[in-house]
Amino acid sequence: MHSFRSWILGGLILTGCVLLLIFRSEITGFLADLKVLPAYFSDPSFNYQAFQELKLENQSLEARLDGAMKTGSISPDRYRYFSARVYSRYPFNDRSLVIIDAGAAEGLKAGLPVLAAKGVIFGKITKVTRTQSEVQTIFDPAWRESVRVGGAEALLTGGTSPELTLIPKEAVLAAGDKVTNLSADFPIGFLVGELGLVQNEETATWLTAALDPPYDLSGLDRVIVVVDFP
Repeated sequence: MHSFRSWILGGLILTGCVLLLIFRSEITGFLADLKVLPAYFSDPSFNYQAFQELKLENQSLEARLDGAMKTGSISPDRYRYFSARVYSRYPFNDRSLVIIDAGAAEGLKAGLPVLAAKGVIFGKITKVTRTQSEVQTIFDPAWRESVRVGGAEALLTGGTSPELTLIPKEAVLAAGDKVTNLSADFPIGFLVGELGLVQNEETATWLTAALDPPYDLSGLDRVIVVVDFP
């Protein structure tokens, strides 16, 4: 029995050596890729931004599909977009207003919707100069917007931690429900975020809940303006 096990072990080792010789170049390339991975994931200028954009697009698509299941059709994309860079906010921590590097010279004007990605609401333009625009974001305490969550209407109140208020007590909600726009200031059905922690106080007339935006503002260096709305 011992010799048989030794024979099997020897055969496995020999087979491994043969495979190593045959696939030497592929294994070498694989190991080289492993060495590159730490640098790949630690490069915020490419990977993090690309990951966030992919995440946003995926969540926007999920919201559109969810709306399509309820209405029976998917609304076509009827808008034109302009991509603009966001000026650095460092070292300031005010997230309510941001400045982008496009203005009247690019055809922008006050009131135009600003998106973190296509279909994902970030804010709206409030002031325009020739080459720059000021954008009010959903993190502004003065922000108010009608939204839909879990089949019910609600009011989005902006702030450092945006909240959903005036949610009917009978609303059927689940963590992660998509929160979409109902306000005439933005294309209807565009994604605002996801439902966070719900507060249901017995003495309160309405439910309130946290809103989880689908992006990290500190990593958002480019936005999209809907240039032909309404």
